[in-house]
Amino acid sequence: MNRELISALVLFLLVLSGCASNNIEKDYSLEKHPNDGLIVVSVTKDGGPGSLGYDVNYYISDANGDPFAHLIAFGSTEPWTKEGGLTIRGALTVLSAPEGTYKLSDWRIVGANVIIYPKYNPDPIEFVVKKGEITYIGNIHMHMITGKNIFGIYITGGGVPYIYDMYDRDIRLFVDKYPQFFSMPVLRRVLKQGIWARSHESTMQLNQVPVK
Repeated sequence: MNRELISALVLFLLVLSGCASNNIEKDYSLEKHPNDGLIVVSVTKDGGPGSLGYDVNYYISDANGDPFAHLIAFGSTEPWTKEGGLTIRGALTVLSAPEGTYKLSDWRIVGANVIIYPKYNPDPIEFVVKKGEITYIGNIHMHMITGKNIFGIYITGGGVPYIYDMYDRDIRLFVDKYPQFFSMPVLRRVLKQGIWARSHESTMQLNQVPVK
């Protein structure tokens, strides 16, 4: 069985069983979780024609490579913000994590009967969480590749993930949502910025996955 077929089957199961990792509770306190720290990250995608029916999934693993978090920028949500004339959809995510090393490990774009994944797995990006600290790792944004199909309808055919430093915007949203952390420093440990791919020319592989 070739790699593409195996990947498609695994991804299909993930789509059926997976769900986004939950944000911390509104009244979360680090004092009650002395061995944990917080991860603050925004996950977003372009919200233009042809991309509304597609969710963008990002995955974080622990130091052993085991799944830790599943982050989703839903395609069907209301526009989150507008930047440079572009409509952006997504969300701010705040996770509680035991002290340790983690990796931003993979991504997927999922539509009604399509899964798009990187043709070459991106190099994992490591980051460290320390207990009692709040760590901002950046904005993970998917630039959607869209175009018209043979019927003249806009669809998504791929994506190029980028990492940006949107600290001011994201931390303002974080404090608005969790005012109990207003006086705490949020450490700016943004992941390596720029395109997150081994090859700009080969960032995606389109897989048709039947969903019944």
